[in-house]
Amino acid sequence: MADQSVCPIHGVAECFRPAQDAFVRQAYEGYCTRIDWPFVRVIPRGWKPGTSLEALLELQAAARSQAQAAAAEAGREGPRRVCRVEFYYSSQDEPAKQYHCDIPKVLALCEQLKGKGVAVLVQDCAAVPVSFATYNAAVTGPSVAKRAVFGMKGALQEDMGKAAPALLVFAKEGDRHPEEVFPRSDKELGRLLGVEEALQQLLGAATA
Repeated sequence: MADQSVCPIHGVAECFRPAQDAFVRQAYEGYCTRIDWPFVRVIPRGWKPGTSLEALLELQAAARSQAQAAAAEAGREGPRRVCRVEFYYSSQDEPAKQYHCDIPKVLALCEQLKGKGVAVLVQDCAAVPVSFATYNAAVTGPSVAKRAVFGMKGALQEDMGKAAPALLVFAKEGDRHPEEVFPRSDKELGRLLGVEEALQQLLGAATA
């Protein structure tokens, strides 16, 4: 069995971050932080030094299929449990183009989710800015596979709720750190997964 504590590319532990999410672990070894080439930064299971680009792309496709199958199988076990969501926006600031969000639509979706029994906090950051504790939780809470746009090379604390409206999703009552934060880059979709789409998915799961 391969050593799960070292980077499969470089053979050392310093640059390797094992996948934390249970579904992701079934398909991907983890992440190499030493390089930022999109084909090898996320390391699929079965990758070995010298693997050709064509073979690597096939591994990536197989890994995506495995992750999707695992997620679908988990979905058969029951609906996703969400106990609380928090939405941060500004009534006086336009979201940045890359973090586009239809605020009135999102507020309506929040009300619908509240009607499904989910606790919903909505905070207007034009009146009450996001606290550092909330921003820090958004940066450090989700697994690496579900890391949001906030943090290094992304949206800063002063952007959260203003240039980048944010949705925090908590799985358990009393959790201080969210399980997921939106918007975030979705590797499976190959694009940004925004607040509106995330809320629609949560509503679908709550209705199922």
